[in-house]
Amino acid sequence: MNKVIERIYKRTTEYSHPSQATTTANALDLLSSGIYTEEERFIFELLQNAVDSFDANDDRELRIKIVLLDDQLIFMHNGAPFSERDLEGLCDIGNGNKMNDAKKIGYKGIGFKSVFMHSHLVAVLTNGTCFKFDKKACEKIVREKGAEYIGVKMPWQIIPMLTETPSNRY
Repeated sequence: MNKVIERIYKRTTEYSHPSQATTTANALDLLSSGIYTEEERFIFELLQNAVDSFDANDDRELRIKIVLLDDQLIFMHNGAPFSERDLEGLCDIGNGNKMNDAKKIGYKGIGFKSVFMHSHLVAVLTNGTCFKFDKKACEKIVREKGAEYIGVKMPWQIIPMLTETPSNRY
C-alpha cells in the first residue's frame, strides 16, 4: 500500500503548470462548500463508507466505534481494508469505485471530501498503512517548489502523505 500512496502523492503534487494545482484546489473548496451545507454531513458520509465497505456475506456484524477527544474525532469500523482502487477513488474527485454497484449507498465519489469541511488534517489507517491529508504540509510543499509556486494553492484534500500510525489508546 505504501507504494500506491507514494504513486498517488507524486501524481497529485506534480503539475505541468502551477495554476493547475490552484484550479483543482479551488474546485475542491467549492465542492465542499456547495454540496455539504449541513455541519454534521461528514459523519453520515463516514457511516455510509463503513456500510459500503462491509461484506454482508461475512459471519460478523458491522461494528463502528466513534471516539471524541479534545481536538479529534476517531472513526473506526471493521469493514474491509482499502484496496488499491479504493485509495485511488479516495484521492480523486468523482472517481469512486461504487458507481456501478447497486448494492452500495455511496456512488458519486465525493462523499469523503465532506470531512475536510471541519478539519485541515485527516488521517486514515487501513491494513497497517497510515496516511494523511494535511493542509499545512501541503503549504510546505508549495514553499519548497520555489518562486514559480508563490501564491499557488495545492489541492491538499486529494494529496495522501504517508505518516506514522497513531498510538492505539482507544
